[in-house]
Amino acid sequence: MTPSTKWIVFAFIGWISCLQAPKAAATTVIARFGPAASGQGGPNALDIPPGAADTELSIVTASKTEINIALFPGILIGRRFDKDGYYGSAGAGAVISGEGLGLGGYAAIGYETQGTWKFNVDFKQAIGLAGRGLMSGYALRVGAGVEF
Repeated sequence: MTPSTKWIVFAFIGWISCLQAPKAAATTVIARFGPAASGQGGPNALDIPPGAADTELSIVTASKTEINIALFPGILIGRRFDKDGYYGSAGAGAVISGEGLGLGGYAAIGYETQGTWKFNVDFKQAIGLAGRGLMSGYALRVGAGVEF
């Protein structure tokens, strides 16, 4: 196997390991809005009203599996680690940027209030492999969520 093939296999195994059955508890759905950088010259200004590139939907299960769906930086699945409202998360998935689409990983840090209704702020950085090499995108978003 070439080094890049090994990296892709490793990322895929890590992604699959995050897909565990959720425990019987609450799931949180979060809608976030904020500027994203697609790798084409820095962050974009936030559109009013926010456009598709400025929007992200996240689902966090009771077992702390995090599913992120956004145009930038991509469709990502990972694991969340939290304490006292602050959290970090990491995982893998389809990274999307101005250079194209590819497999990659991400890391995020953020803050989320407790309770049924939640305020959330999140910074996410993703790095992936595309046909022309490495690509990178990031987003700083603020939003609200509800726990079911």
